[in-house]
Amino acid sequence: MLFGVGKDLYKSQFKRVFFTDLILIFIEGYMEFCIAGYLQHGNSSVIRDYSGEKVSSYLGNFSIIVSIVLIPLGFIYMLSRSTAEIESKKFRDRYGGFYEGIKTYSKAALAYFLTFCLRRILFLGIAFKAYGVATLQFQMLYMLNLASTIYIGLVAPKKYWLMNYIEMVNEGIFQMATIHLIIFSDYV
Repeated sequence: MLFGVGKDLYKSQFKRVFFTDLILIFIEGYMEFCIAGYLQHGNSSVIRDYSGEKVSSYLGNFSIIVSIVLIPLGFIYMLSRSTAEIESKKFRDRYGGFYEGIKTYSKAALAYFLTFCLRRILFLGIAFKAYGVATLQFQMLYMLNLASTIYIGLVAPKKYWLMNYIEMVNEGIFQMATIHLIIFSDYV
């Protein structure tokens, strides 16, 4: 009897750690994975026969695949499911990390982390690809932040009003920091 309880506990913790917690780790470190993958991918022609450089190259390519392909596909898969299926215990146990702390009755709210990922990809594209065109970078950064502010204000994707309020304050501070680039720096 005791062994059966331990076995059930092991199975539930295995699912929790290897599905939900790993998903949350990848979401939290999303920008770092994108940057590491991009920088390593751009530096892959310099790889010599050193084992550390090979491992670094493999991890960089893994980071690109995970951050640009697998995580957005996971969010798209989640959005393609019905709200009844998303709210089921089985789905929550396996894929709960994809919508932890997010309202589940609205597809617009469920798209919060997908928009989070797309925003990070666009931000990195602006930072790395529009380098040297400061005016364009500023305008694109400002519009990206404005679109995110409008989305969060209209959808209020978090379950608790305080978390939505914190998101709006965060966007407002980011907006002010972006405006200060014009006034107090040689950015433009």
